[in-house]
Amino acid sequence: MALIGPSRGMSAFGFLIASFVYGLSLWVWAFLYTLQTWGWIAVIVGIFMAGIGVVPIAMLSALFHAHWAAFGQLILGLALTIGCRATGAFVAAKADERTARLARLRGSPTRD
Repeated sequence: MALIGPSRGMSAFGFLIASFVYGLSLWVWAFLYTLQTWGWIAVIVGIFMAGIGVVPIAMLSALFHAHWAAFGQLILGLALTIGCRATGAFVAAKADERTARLARLRGSPTRD
């Protein structure tokens, strides 16, 4: 949908929603992994680190326990979350550029 000009806004919204879905699943998975490997104290410390500290603590736990598959999955989840968010922002900027260009061609004022 991002390749088709009129649907770029919806595509950007879809990427944003996907990033939240990936981020939430990553956080829940990291929470459960940290709870299983290091217990409640590590989970509570991670939650007090702005709520997202559970993910880095899960990564540290995977590194210390040499669970390379778990570490790779955490990295992949983080890359998907950040990648979808960045792609959504890029597509939204392109949609705004297209809207502004069409407004200039039509001679109508743009919304600011």
